[in-house]
Amino acid sequence: MAMGVCLMASCSNQSSDYKTMVSEDCLTDVVMSIDDFQFDEGTRTSISPNGEFLWSKGDRIGVWPTMSQDEGIASQVLFQAASGNANSVKFNGSGWGLVPNRLYYAYYPYQEDATANKVVAVYSNSLTQVAINSTAHLSVNDFMYTSATTPEAGNTAQFQFHHFGSLAKIDITLPDVENTGYLRTVIITATEPVFPVEMEYNPTSLEPEPTVLSYTDTQTITLGKDSKGLALDKNNSISVYLLIGATDLTGKTLQVDAFDGRNSFSGIFNGGKQQSGHGRKYSIDVYRMNPDNTVDLGLPSGKFWAASNLTVNGLAQNESDLGDYYGWGELEPYYTSLTVKGEGDITVTWKDGYDGYTQASYDKNTQRGQYSSGYLGEADDAAAQTLGGCWRMPTVIELNELDANCTAVGSTMNGVPGVLLTSKINGNTMFIPSTGYISGTTFKGYTSSSPGARFWLLDCNNGTTALQQLYSSSSPKLEYGTPKDKFRGTPIRPIYVPND
Repeated sequence: MAMGVCLMASCSNQSSDYKTMVSEDCLTDVVMSIDDFQFDEGTRTSISPNGEFLWSKGDRIGVWPTMSQDEGIASQVLFQAASGNANSVKFNGSGWGLVPNRLYYAYYPYQEDATANKVVAVYSNSLTQVAINSTAHLSVNDFMYTSATTPEAGNTAQFQFHHFGSLAKIDITLPDVENTGYLRTVIITATEPVFPVEMEYNPTSLEPEPTVLSYTDTQTITLGKDSKGLALDKNNSISVYLLIGATDLTGKTLQVDAFDGRNSFSGIFNGGKQQSGHGRKYSIDVYRMNPDNTVDLGLPSGKFWAASNLTVNGLAQNESDLGDYYGWGELEPYYTSLTVKGEGDITVTWKDGYDGYTQASYDKNTQRGQYSSGYLGEADDAAAQTLGGCWRMPTVIELNELDANCTAVGSTMNGVPGVLLTSKINGNTMFIPSTGYISGTTFKGYTSSSPGARFWLLDCNNGTTALQQLYSSSSPKLEYGTPKDKFRGTPIRPIYVPND
């Protein structure tokens, strides 16, 4: 492949013999090859599905010549891959050829500010794997070097690249319990910083040895395009891939936390020696951490929110179900059946003695829930009485924690408007439908210009009012500042508090 002028120190001040030198002495064909990753079991793999690294067209590398004492300081030259989808390809130099019998060094990827004695490489510890068994995301962490190469006159110059990094394939199997069938995020955590982050090396050494400047204790792999997750196989398993700086994980206990959008799964495995240019396979069974019918949003308190609203028979089957409507402190709805058709449009059969959500229907003890603590008591908490165990209605404090650790956007699920909360910590989501409320016999706030995702809080305001949450679908934000009449019919979104 024609590369033009020779790569040497005097290139910027070419002599009168330039044309003769190019035609007679310079090697104009240069091939850049790469080692495949070698797994310890002897099987071959790398960044491609069949175990090879494949150059991409336009991949850029830097090349340095050795310099004699009187030639000054060498400058690197940029080469670009002329083709792609191959393990060994020809590169175009920017008008340069290689002088026979002189040492050359090359490295990947090209860095404009690199010097002849230092290249800095930074490993990302947050990658996105976009497809099943896809390893394209690893290229950002693939730093490579060549041993010193001396082209011989009349032959094609051959550069053999070697990987600094080490490949890890982690096969994760989920338990045979209810899950979404997908995984969205995998976080691998060590008990101490062991994963290289920043390193530097001398690219013109005969055999470059990296110096690690900093480490981290976590690796995060987001799965699927737009963080939508990747499907599990028929065995409830999935493979995730990492490319990390070479490091010895022998004797290190590593924790895997996996999230499917609702549930959290966890497990541990023992690390091994991650060598440059080698890969290691790990297999791990993980176990679900959050209880049934809850969403793990990774909240610092360790609490779990219900995945759906409360009904008299337990939690609603689907996230988008509206659930039942309760007066604050009442254990059951005032109706035997309710069908929501639209704004102001419901079909309802009231229980004997009730004709709507009014003060007259509400328990005559208007002081209910106004205890010294300011919270509704367990005996009058519909979530605690219906679900038992560690369930109850949430407080303002827990609502603030939810808001601080999640983003809220207006969304629709199964045709129902509402608010989708996405954890800033683990990416899991919780949908709260816009339920509206019942005041008297009138159904409000369901499909109006600002439909509200509402639920009661434990917090009492005074003898006749208490606090409830309103997430407006049109402009999702935390709203609980205006206390509401306790008799108003409003859904309940329970919270699960371990060891409460």
